[in-house]
Amino acid sequence: MITIRCCAASRKGGIELLAFDLRGHGGSEGRFEPASSMQDCRELCMLFHDPTDGNAVVAHSAGSLATAAMSAETDALVLLAPYVAADLLSAPLRRLVNYLHPHQDSRIVTKLDDAFELFRPQWSSLRERWPALPPPPHVHGFLRSAGALGDLDLRGAHIEQPYLFLFPDKDDSLGTRKPERYAAYRAAVAGLGLRGEDASELAAGLNHCFNRDGLVPFMKEESGKDREAILERIVCFLEKHASRRG
Repeated sequence: MITIRCCAASRKGGIELLAFDLRGHGGSEGRFEPASSMQDCRELCMLFHDPTDGNAVVAHSAGSLATAAMSAETDALVLLAPYVAADLLSAPLRRLVNYLHPHQDSRIVTKLDDAFELFRPQWSSLRERWPALPPPPHVHGFLRSAGALGDLDLRGAHIEQPYLFLFPDKDDSLGTRKPERYAAYRAAVAGLGLRGEDASELAAGLNHCFNRDGLVPFMKEESGKDREAILERIVCFLEKHASRRG
């Protein structure tokens, strides 16, 4: 089942927000599957869609795969550090995805899950020494979903509606510390449609979760980052493209 984590009004424009975890991630049960994730997004969009107002989806990382084909269900998309394709990932993650993909239905992934459960108590102490390490649910969710990413390529999608995208340039998951990889990601997503807007300059110096230090909480408040500028850019984009009021 999908777990709804929060529902609140934005600080500007009266935009109502609904946040949820895809299956197999965070507090949501089940297993990550691209098809079921896309269907979950469609059903939630339809459930909360108001025909007199607009509708948009904001997706982070692999969540982009569940939104790219939703032109009939949404008026606009915001893609934050979106997964594009396995060949564009950082070398360590690319090797892991390529290894897990042919074995995603085998005992190997089950054993990795079991091994991580045994190691979970030690993970907290490691994070005290290295705060950049992700919390246990993120690692566990990645192990459960990595294999499913192997043959998925966002470059084959076509986005008809307006979309905003931001890529951090210090993202060790996507490997954007390398200028050529950073440029490749931005070019790939810019080519998904004719109405894309690249605001990646606002994420300069940030990591995969839009932070300068550590991965959680997502887009936290911290010195040296203009968090408000990022949120303002997203809100203005949504007001322009996902609101039918007026």
